[in-house]
Amino acid sequence: IVKRLMAIISYSSKAKSYYEHLGFKRLINVAPNAVEIDDSFNNMPVRHRRDDKENLNLVFVGRLIPEKDLEKLIEIVVDNKRFKLSVVGAGDPVYEDSLKMLAQPSSGRVEFLGHINATELPSVLADKELFVLPGRGGLAINHAMAAGLPVVCSEGDGTEDDLVIEGHTGFRFKDEDWRELEKILCNALDRKKDLSLMGENAANRIRSQFSIDSMVNVFVNTIKSFEK
Repeated sequence: IVKRLMAIISYSSKAKSYYEHLGFKRLINVAPNAVEIDDSFNNMPVRHRRDDKENLNLVFVGRLIPEKDLEKLIEIVVDNKRFKLSVVGAGDPVYEDSLKMLAQPSSGRVEFLGHINATELPSVLADKELFVLPGRGGLAINHAMAAGLPVVCSEGDGTEDDLVIEGHTGFRFKDEDWRELEKILCNALDRKKDLSLMGENAANRIRSQFSIDSMVNVFVNTIKSFEK
């Protein structure tokens, strides 16, 4: 099928490299995975926990499924009393209950907020400092960065390679290397001033390069290139 194509539009640079490795010599354009950035993100409330020097306010957003490896993040938070974690999302009630049981020793430092729609999400993210995705994920990274949050994530489908630039918009760790994840979070606690700047970098990156308009323009320009 690939050999018969005139062009390929991929959703990440990693996917583009994959098709180039297959020997595809024709046009390959990247249309980055994107989310709609509406007024709820553009008018983010003022963050009010940035002056909390003792604690690091973490947030996870996504479906509560085993593939997200949320158990590992909860265990790290339970073991470190300076971490606070807000979990946004819902899933199978039995699995969700198991996560809540795991979080009980945190004495309230892990809160489960349930499903929150996209328009309300910015107000929830406003007082957080770092978005953490321990397992597989997708557009939640875009939403977090649009809200001005630096991101911690592991290896995924390749979209995170374009979004999360080490030390600039967030941090990366090797897949399932939980010690490295814990080390990153501890280091972030000691460099909280840097997180604010990284959050600004993240928001600017989404707005300048990873908007819906940017994605659509790639499709339009690719099609136009064959109209000549």
